[in-house]
Parts: sequence; structure tokens; C-alpha cells
Amino acid sequence: MDEQRIWKMCRLALFEQEEGKKELTIASYYRRDYVGLGLLSNFVQVTVVYLLILAAVVIMKLDYLMNNFDKLDYVTIAAAMIAGYLLLIGLYSVLVFTLRRLKYLRARKKVRDYYIKLNELYEERTGDALHRQQASSEV
Repeated sequence: MDEQRIWKMCRLALFEQEEGKKELTIASYYRRDYVGLGLLSNFVQVTVVYLLILAAVVIMKLDYLMNNFDKLDYVTIAAAMIAGYLLLIGLYSVLVFTLRRLKYLRARKKVRDYYIKLNELYEERTGDALHRQQASSEV
């Protein structure tokens, strides 16, 4: 083995074990599934945080709410709470969709480059170009 091949093998192994571990996991999903899981997670997290903030506001204003229980317009309050929740969900969903999609595309590119380099290393060793098609179809 020459030193250059050993160096390539070390870089590929390092990618696979360290920095590329996440990218390989991300690239194993379909883009739609990866983004969908992010959106589902976003929905649950935003809902929990919104309910916690709402509970904190109710606790802070509990004295006012008890004194003015019969004077409050509950329909307007409920509409404002629902509108705030929908706005929050909408904004965070757009943000999560964009970020997850970009992260997926970057990971996919890194994994594609990894497979190309791996195939080049294989071709150097065997002189076989048949695996090029297989490596490019896996990505």
C-alpha cells in the first residue's frame, strides 16, 4: 500500500466515525421523512412551550382574573390565544422546514462525496469501475 492510499483510507474512516456519522444517519432518511419528523417534533415542542407560557401568564395574572371573572370577554381572549398559537406554529414550522431541508441537502452532498471517494479508492485497488454505478445509485 502506498502512503497516499493509506491517507485516503484514514480520512474516509475518520469521516465515517466522527463528523460523517450524523450525515450518514440523516442521508439514510428520505428528505420528506426527515423534514416531516422535524416538523412533528416542532409541533410538539411549540405546543408544550406555548402551554407553559400560557400557564405562567395565568398564574401571574391570577389575582386580576379572580377579581374580574365575570367582566372578561372570554371569546376575545380565546381568539387571541388561538391566533397567537397558530402564528407561533406557522413561523416556527417555516423556520424548521427550511433549516431541516438545508441540513438534509448538505448531509446528502457530503455522503455523496464520501461514496465517490470510497469508490475511487476501491477502483484504485481493483481497477473495477462497475461499483461506480452502484455507489452513485445509493446516494
